[in-house]
Amino acid sequence: MNYTHILEFIQHYILTLSALARFSIALAMLFAIPRLCRRVHAPAAVGLLVGGIIVGPYVLGIFGQDRPIADFLGELGKLLLMFLLAWRSTWTYFVALATARSASASPRRRFRCC
Repeated sequence: MNYTHILEFIQHYILTLSALARFSIALAMLFAIPRLCRRVHAPAAVGLLVGGIIVGPYVLGIFGQDRPIADFLGELGKLLLMFLLAWRSTWTYFVALATARSASASPRRRFRCC
């Protein structure tokens, strides 16, 4: 079975939809993917990245060739992902550091700065 014909049919059908319909498909994916990821015990961020790859310009391309808003939202998503990863890893590091220091420090030295 040749899957390229199926992808071409889906791309043609989606590109004939109105902009509002394509936007509603993207919003439906935004709400459905995290729920699906919770069911399969996968991180929601990974599911959203995979969903973005599927609807992006290299697989389905539902936003067409001229897509300034979709490009902006993609860049915003990458920035939020980097922020989330940095914040979470920093927070985990500081909690572990505070727990280790409070367990090994005497009560008198616990509140010292350095």
